[in-house]
Amino acid sequence: MIVGPLLKSESQAPICWVIIVPLAMISGAWFSGEGMPSFIKSFAEALPFAQAINASRAVINGASLSAILPDFYRLIGWTVALFSAGIILFKRRMVS
Repeated sequence: MIVGPLLKSESQAPICWVIIVPLAMISGAWFSGEGMPSFIKSFAEALPFAQAINASRAVINGASLSAILPDFYRLIGWTVALFSAGIILFKRRMVS
C-alpha cells in the first residue's frame, strides 16, 4: 500500500524485494539473529516482520493466545498505521 503509489510503473515493482529481503534477513525469518549487533536486533524487533515471526513460532510451539497477544496487538497497530499511510499516499497520487 505504501510502495505502490510511489512507483511510476509496474516494471518498478521488484523494488519491493529490496525492502522485504533485508527485513526478513534481520528479523529472523531464515536464520537466528543471535549473532547480530544489538542495534540491528533492536531495530528488527521494532518492525512488524519480527513480531509476526515471533508469534508464528510461538503458535507452532503450542503457545496459548494470551502468550501471543502482545505481538498480535503490535501487528494490529502496524497494520492500521501502514494501511492508513498507504491510503493517504494513494489518494495523493490519484489527485496529482
